[in-house]
Amino acid sequence: APMKIILIQPHYPHGDGRKYQTYLPGSLMNVGSRLIKAGLDVSFVDLNHVDIVGNPYALAVVKARVTETDIVGFTVLGPPYIPIVIALIKKFYADGTITSNQKILIGGEGVARVNPADFKRWFAGLGAIQIRNDEDIASACGISPESLPSAYETSMVPMLERLTDEELCRYFTTEFSLFLSQGCKFSCAFCSADKG
Repeated sequence: APMKIILIQPHYPHGDGRKYQTYLPGSLMNVGSRLIKAGLDVSFVDLNHVDIVGNPYALAVVKARVTETDIVGFTVLGPPYIPIVIALIKKFYADGTITSNQKILIGGEGVARVNPADFKRWFAGLGAIQIRNDEDIASACGISPESLPSAYETSMVPMLERLTDEELCRYFTTEFSLFLSQGCKFSCAFCSADKG
């Protein structure tokens, strides 16, 4: 049986946890499609569309999906998402949703250039693996780097086909981008984006 991975888009980091943003997570769709092509069984959950704060049923559904996987991958779009992901991992460990048998991957622009020593300090005791590049993805997923297609040559369609009609309607009736640029032309010291 192929290795199972669930990719998780954390909820919007500003507000009280009930203020959600709707946007197609293009980078996760791309990574998921690449992992499908590499032979993994990939699923996805967007916590912006699941009220896990005040809805025990919705939380139970998400937890059941996470429990069924070998790998749990979180995306961190920027530094404000880091405390949310840490809290979610701790919650999932505490209630048995995540066990030490599962790998936890943390990727995205918010951690790609974070000093590995800082990452280890922030995620201490959580068993999280920092994903900075394709080699990290391949290694963490137990696949050869050659089996992971290029991000620039991979369609989002394999992941989009796994979304429900409700999810597709939600994403495609608001603004969305098919490809997210990498980095920023500015060089602000406070930002973790690839600069220049």
